Amino acid sequence: MGVEKMKKIYLILGAIILLTLSLQLINIHSGLDGFHNWKSTHYLVVAEHFTEDGIAKHGLFVPRCYWTVENNYTGIAQDNLPVYPMIVAGFFNLFGHSLEVARSVEITFHILNILLMFLIVKTITKKQNLALLTSFFYALFPISIYFSQNIQNLSTGMFFVLVSVFSIYKWYQTDKYKYFAISIVFAVIGILSYYTFAVVIPLMIGLLFPLKDFWRKSIDTFFKKPVLYIGGLIVGILSLVSWQLHINNLLIMHDIQMGEIYFFNPEWWLKQMVFLKDNLGYVGMILFLLGIYFYQRENKLKTKHYLTIVLIIAFSVVMSRKTWFHQYHWYPLLPFVAVMTAYCAWFIIKQTKQNKKIPTALGICFVFMISTLFVVIPTYDFKPAPGNSIAGEYIHEHYTNGSLMYSGAWSGQSFGVLWHSHIEGIRLPGNISELKTLEKRLNTKWIFIYIDYVNDDVFEYVRSNYNLVLEGKNYEWLLYQKT
Repeated sequence: MGVEKMKKIYLILGAIILLTLSLQLINIHSGLDGFHNWKSTHYLVVAEHFTEDGIAKHGLFVPRCYWTVENNYTGIAQDNLPVYPMIVAGFFNLFGHSLEVARSVEITFHILNILLMFLIVKTITKKQNLALLTSFFYALFPISIYFSQNIQNLSTGMFFVLVSVFSIYKWYQTDKYKYFAISIVFAVIGILSYYTFAVVIPLMIGLLFPLKDFWRKSIDTFFKKPVLYIGGLIVGILSLVSWQLHINNLLIMHDIQMGEIYFFNPEWWLKQMVFLKDNLGYVGMILFLLGIYFYQRENKLKTKHYLTIVLIIAFSVVMSRKTWFHQYHWYPLLPFVAVMTAYCAWFIIKQTKQNKKIPTALGICFVFMISTLFVVIPTYDFKPAPGNSIAGEYIHEHYTNGSLMYSGAWSGQSFGVLWHSHIEGIRLPGNISELKTLEKRLNTKWIFIYIDYVNDDVFEYVRSNYNLVLEGKNYEWLLYQKT
C-alpha cells in the first residue's frame, strides 16, 4: 500500500475518532443522574474500594459495595471478575477520584475498539473501504456513543474479546502458537469480566473467517498440540467455576434464578423493536437490515452463515430474560451489526462506481449523509432520574452520621445518590414494619424518595418522622433528614 493511501486512511480514522470523542465528551462532567446510573454507581464504588483497600484485603479480587444485598448486609458485591473496576481503580490512583476520570476508561477502550474493528475487517477481508465503514458505524451507533461514555463494563470487556479474535486470525495466518496463547488469555479475561461476550468470538469467526480451512487447521492443531486446546479449555472453565464459587460463598443471599425466557412473548418482540431503534437509530436500523439483504445477495450462503444465524437466535432466546428489561444486553452483537451495516454502505458505493451515469462522489456523499443522521438525532434520554447528584452532594456536605434509604426510580435509577453522598444505603422497604427494623439496625438518618415509586403508607410515615430538606421540580423527588 502506498504512503499517500496510508495517510488518507489514517486521516479518515482520525476524523472518525475525533467525531466520536466530540460526542462522548458532551456529558463527561455530568453527575450520576443519567440512564443506568445504578450500573455506574456499582462499578464506581467497587473501584473506590479497590483504590482504598487494594485488590486482596477482603479476598483476592473480591468486589465490595456501599449498598446491601436484600436485608443481609455483607458488603460483598455479586459480580463477574472485576477487571473493569480494577482498571478504573488504576486510573483513580494515577489521575485522582472523579467521574471524568472514570468515564475516560470506557472512552479510551471504545477508541481502541474502533481501531481493532478496522484492523480485524481489513486484515481478514482485504477490503479497506469496508473496514473504514465498519469502524465508522461501530464508533457512532447511539448504543456505542451512550454506553462508551457511561461508567459500565462494555467497551473494556469488548476490547479483550476483539484482541482474541484478531490473535486467532493471526495464528491462522502465521501458524505461530504465541498468537493462539494470546487469544486464550484475552478471551478468558474478556468472558470472565462479562460472560455474554463469549458470543463475539464465534460470531466474528463465522462471519469473517474462511471457516472450512480454519476448522481443518484447528483439527490438525488439536492433534499436534492438544495441550493448547485442552489447557485453554481447562483454564477457562476452572477460572469461571472457581470465581463463581468464591463469590457465592462470600455472599449471603437467596439462590440466583435464571429468569423467564421471554423470546416467545409477543410483548418482548415489541420491546426489541423499540430497543433496536434506540440502539441503532432509525437510519442505522434500515442500513443494517439492507446490509443483511445485500450480503446474502452478493455471497453464496454457506454452512458458516447458517451456523451464525443459529448462534444469533440462540443468543436472543437465552438473553430474552435480560433484554426484556435493558437494551445494553444486545451490546455483544455490536461488531456483527457494524459489519453488516457497513456492508450496506460499501455495496452502495461499489454499485455507484460501476454505474457511470452517477458520479462516484455523489454516491459516497449520499451514504455518508444517510449514515450520519442517526448520530445527529440522539435517541437516548441522558437524564431520566434527576436529583441523584443534587441530593447526594447535599447529604455529603451535611453528613454527620447514619445511613441512607432510597426509593428506586424505574429500574433502580436512584443508586447515583449513593456515590454522590458517599455513605452506605439500602432500598426503602415497602412496608412500615420492615422500615422500622432497618432504621434501628442501620441507624438511618436520610431518606431519598422518588414520589412515584414509594408506597403511600411508607411515604406518610417518612413525612411524619423526618424533615423535608430538599425537593425536586414538581415534587418529583424529595430528600428527608432525621434530626
